[in-house]
Order: sequence, then structure tokens, then C-alpha cells
Amino acid sequence: MITHKRGSYFGYLVKATDASDLNADFTGSKVRCKIKTPAGALVHNFGELDLAADGSALLQVQPEISIKWPAGLHKTDLVYVDAQGRLFATKTIDLTIVREVTGVAP
Repeated sequence: MITHKRGSYFGYLVKATDASDLNADFTGSKVRCKIKTPAGALVHNFGELDLAADGSALLQVQPEISIKWPAGLHKTDLVYVDAQGRLFATKTIDLTIVREVTGVAP
């Protein structure tokens, strides 16, 4: 489970691995990610990001966007698309968005 306080920077580093090849090159591979409510309403779409050769990518959202996210339990997962177009999906992850207490504006 991931917990995020809305109105703050969201940065989540993801990394694809290949158990059969620890030195795999992920050039040409991509990752897609969306955050949705349990009912399926879209909270955020990260789009499709290119993976670095080492399989990493940074999912990020600026505070002025995350402040608009509704508080509560949400769902997310990752879909990797390799250079040959094959899809690999992760397990579904719970993402809890919590309201700020102090406030993010000075």
C-alpha cells in the first residue's frame, strides 16, 4: 500500500526487471499507469512513459495537480510494454490519498 498526502509532490520510481537476465536492456520499453477510484473513476493518468535502459521510470505529479485528487482509497497498477509490444501487468496496488492537515499554502 502507498499513502500520499494530496497537495504534495508525488514521485514514485518504478523499475522493471528480468529475472532471467540481470543485465537486461529495456530500451524501447514503456510503462503505463492510472490511478482510479474503486468504482473505476479516473483520478490520474500518467500516460505512457519510456523506460530507461535499466528499466526505471519516474511517475511524478506536481502539487497543484495532486491537491485536486479526492481523499480515500484508490487503486493503481503498472502495465509494462516491451519493445516487441508484449504487455506485462503488475498486481493491483492500494493507494490511499489523505487530506492535508496543516495546509500546503503558506
